Amino acid sequence: MHDQHSEGEAHSHSEHAHHHHAEERHEEFIIFVNTRERRTHHREITYDYVVKLAFPDAKLGDGESYTVTYTSPGHGPSGVLPPGGKVKTEQDMNFVVAPSNRS
Repeated sequence: MHDQHSEGEAHSHSEHAHHHHAEERHEEFIIFVNTRERRTHHREITYDYVVKLAFPDAKLGDGESYTVTYTSPGHGPSGVLPPGGKVKTEQDMNFVVAPSNRS
């Protein structure tokens, strides 16, 4: 008779949870800009930032203007982001950026 006592299993490594202060944690948000997935660490999304994500060569303030609308999943905020405006970043936010014709 051979009884095998596997005492080595008693030393299972418990996972060390890394505790960070909220200020130090850079949460990564996934947002969608004109249906393209983008990742950002910004806690607030500004008009200029989201326009540049949609149109990297946009000449902001040079007569070009864009209409930025946004929606959040669930009961999150939604609306129009005006030039110079900003909105709190939510996970899976959806932005639609379209050139607006000013004539």
